[in-house]
Amino acid sequence: MAAAGRRPSAGQGAIAGAHDARDSRGNWYEYKVDNSIGWSFQDISDAVLNKYSELEAFILAVVDKPNFEVKEIYRVETQSLISVIREKRNQKAKDYKAQGKEVRRSQVTFGKRELELSKAQRLL
Repeated sequence: MAAAGRRPSAGQGAIAGAHDARDSRGNWYEYKVDNSIGWSFQDISDAVLNKYSELEAFILAVVDKPNFEVKEIYRVETQSLISVIREKRNQKAKDYKAQGKEVRRSQVTFGKRELELSKAQRLL
């Protein structure tokens, strides 16, 4: 991330409200890395989504970890990502309720469809 003009922070976004990286202008970013297009967002309560609104953007990367190679990088604007994951979270709760079940873990995956819905910008 430093090569992209961002400096990683010591903590992850879920730890005490810290975010993953800050650019030279002081803007904060959250980044997620996975080996395919499909990043997990866990504990997506309204409080977490509100905290996310402080971010400049999300950076999502696909990496080949064994070969230490970045394959793809996407930038997703904050409000677009929040809107998409909030909708997925709410739909999941509605579907579970219709089945007589309760959502035990507030988690969704942000994949190819969500990249398209959010109009993500491919950087690499």
